[in-house]
Amino acid sequence: MIVIGIILAQSSTVYTVTINPVKIASENKSKVANVLAEIFELNYEEVLEKTNQNVSIVNIAKKVDKDLVDKLRIWMDETGITTGINIDEDTKRYYPFGSLASHVIGFCGSDNQGLDGIEAKYDEILKGKNGYINRAQDGKGSDVGTDGEQYIEPIAGNNLVLTIDMNIQSIVEKYLEKACIDNVCTDGGSILIMNPKNGDILAMANYPDYDLNKPYTISDVNLLNNWDTLEQSEKSAHLQAMWRNKAISDTYEPGSCFKLVTASGALEEGITSGSDNRR
Repeated sequence: MIVIGIILAQSSTVYTVTINPVKIASENKSKVANVLAEIFELNYEEVLEKTNQNVSIVNIAKKVDKDLVDKLRIWMDETGITTGINIDEDTKRYYPFGSLASHVIGFCGSDNQGLDGIEAKYDEILKGKNGYINRAQDGKGSDVGTDGEQYIEPIAGNNLVLTIDMNIQSIVEKYLEKACIDNVCTDGGSILIMNPKNGDILAMANYPDYDLNKPYTISDVNLLNNWDTLEQSEKSAHLQAMWRNKAISDTYEPGSCFKLVTASGALEEGITSGSDNRR
């Protein structure tokens, strides 16, 4: 997702770490649990319990960056303990400018599905298609037929170019925040700027906003301090309110802005002219 050549949202490579407890030797389970807990900042006892499960796959860490995976790979090479530890490439959505145009862009969930904003509206266009392998096997895992494997390559998603002007959006957000704070606007505020010649949206901002890279972290500091005391339903309500794009979702009386519509209608019907000074 880009705006005048500036990338606002992109997919970056991350990794998912899983283990196959059955294949980890008994004498190595505590070592594996210890390194996984240390690198990925997990509880050692919980990870150790996972290494003792009688299943073929257990999730350890999702969407982790390359530097952490590299530490794990180095440890595996040094110790020679590799069996039962799986590192798979994955992707996650990344937003270089954090909260910029957050209510416009929206965000994706853990499965990279668009959940809000443009990410949700144009999810089918942006996400592309996964690749896969076709293979015929019987119940014992033996190949059936002579066709072998057929690899279907993934199809990359499309780019989406916005009419948002980066400079205008940044300025609007800066002064909207200042105005809301200076005037103690407890309900926040919204600004929408259009190009009157073609209707392009040059900026759309709401205050308060939120960090697209951490969409489930509440932006209200006072509320955040009491977050753990809230019921789940209350948390959900606050998150929905934080994500809500009030500039297009809330209704309000247009007031004097609608005078332009009335005046335009009068001019079109010839009831008055541009030089008529009557009130």
